[in-house]
Amino acid sequence: MIVDYEMKIDMTKAVHILLVLTLASMLLVGCGAKKSSEVEDKAAMAVKEETSSDEETEAVGEEVPEKQDTEETASSEETDNKGVRQLSGEELLNLEKDFNNIRYNGFLVQEFANPESIFWDEVFYLGAGMGESIYDSPDLEKEYKKESGFEELDTDVTIIDRKKAEAFAEATTGLSYSEMKHPISYLLLKDADVYAHAHGDTNQMGIKLLKGSEEDGVTTVRYICDTYHEAGETPTEYEIRFKKEGDSYKFISNLWEPEEGREEAIKNIYNGIIAKYAKGISEGWGMDKFEDNNLNYLAGFLKDKTSLGDNRDPLEIAGYYFFDIDDDGIEELFIGENQRPEDEYRTSIYEVYSIKGGDWTRVLSGGERDRYYLSSDGTFYNEGSGSAFNSVLIHYRAEGPYKFLEPIDGVIYDSNYKRPDGGCWYYSEDDFWNTENAKPISEKEYDDYYKKAEDSYVNISYTPFITVETGERETAKSVDTDRQGEKGYTEEQIINMALDYYEKKNNYRPGCADIDNREGDIVTIWLFDDMGDHTSTCAYYDIDINTGKGTDTVFGNEVDLTK
Repeated sequence: MIVDYEMKIDMTKAVHILLVLTLASMLLVGCGAKKSSEVEDKAAMAVKEETSSDEETEAVGEEVPEKQDTEETASSEETDNKGVRQLSGEELLNLEKDFNNIRYNGFLVQEFANPESIFWDEVFYLGAGMGESIYDSPDLEKEYKKESGFEELDTDVTIIDRKKAEAFAEATTGLSYSEMKHPISYLLLKDADVYAHAHGDTNQMGIKLLKGSEEDGVTTVRYICDTYHEAGETPTEYEIRFKKEGDSYKFISNLWEPEEGREEAIKNIYNGIIAKYAKGISEGWGMDKFEDNNLNYLAGFLKDKTSLGDNRDPLEIAGYYFFDIDDDGIEELFIGENQRPEDEYRTSIYEVYSIKGGDWTRVLSGGERDRYYLSSDGTFYNEGSGSAFNSVLIHYRAEGPYKFLEPIDGVIYDSNYKRPDGGCWYYSEDDFWNTENAKPISEKEYDDYYKKAEDSYVNISYTPFITVETGERETAKSVDTDRQGEKGYTEEQIINMALDYYEKKNNYRPGCADIDNREGDIVTIWLFDDMGDHTSTCAYYDIDINTGKGTDTVFGNEVDLTK
């Protein structure tokens, strides 16, 4: 590591130091061997403790260099006129050693905007220094097999004391464990009160610190992960913020921080995807060419829509939409089709993208027999079909820092395997293409589940790709509530009118309302309730801000907020 710090000592200070050392030496001789022996004993004990601590430390990545000479690592005690102190080379080396330690490395392998958004499964993937192998406890191994359903274990399984893990989470955030949005989801062996986690080799990454500063007790450090980038490739830089209290840390945030700014960089990444779709649709690409360009092939059907009775411009049919599915501060990019009032079926989502580690990542990708729909609570439903004889409806939520889709539950229809009672409907929470382990249900239960799911589908209003060259994206966070139509209402007035209208029609007033999107003089009003860990949508209205009239986008009926 290159250290940017230099200590300057003038000759006068050097002379003073020399005199002090000489006097100290004379005093030691005068005090006799006992004092000297006590100093040596304490020094030896300190070295022993440090060595013992190092032996217990597990580190990853490049070997952390030893402390360098004083001239290279001297602390820069000078602060600028804003009260910001630059960290010394020695401080950076000590922090780098800690962050490559198994105890804290899990905080740096993920991004989080605030401490309550930390994914604790990542922190405790290898136990955070407090884990033990389940194979050292035959009784726990037996209990784990019973609870997990595994007859044999062929991978590492780490066990962690629940109370210690939750206390560690509270100590490293300053929050109550109940405030965590992503608590530990590992299997809890209740009798022993321990979490058990089957996992691969490691999730650790080598961390190299670049620079850091401290202001008002908060330390900010910029670093790179030097484990997963190719030689010659510019590694992604991150910024972690924390408070250091003695030997412990209280973590505040850990985010990708590009030079041009996080929001601008995310916008540029998404705009690149949007521009590729707009280009492909305008040039009439087929399915194969969309796939060759790493885009969803369903966009290749758009050029044939006119032959199927849809006379809209393909660039008006398909579009993009922004929505934060898990309240982590990063809006996901949706690609899909706008539905017409006369369409019998709701249009499904082509693709959903998110941002991870300075680049885009796919959350989901739809197909002809693999259709996804956004639910009002930010989860997804997937309608899949193998043939006319079998199909599934699976409910998913995006989990973890990579937002992988994890199944919640679902229903199965399979007429190839009718039960003795003639039924072919099933409910499951894991294996959705196998009826052997699924719970048999009645046709009515199956239909009720399906109806409840469909009632929650959000009819997304996509910004058409035809606007890409001249239009600008707007989201709920970027809209000015004082904007007004040429002749009509301000957005604040429209929101209140929408709440009054809904209350009059339904005898209930939603707790929250916002402008979800705006295209010209058409605003999309979102009425919802904040349930704490999720939101519950009441209505979506597309309203002309000049007239106060529009459409209920969920049910398709006309809406007049002026009545």
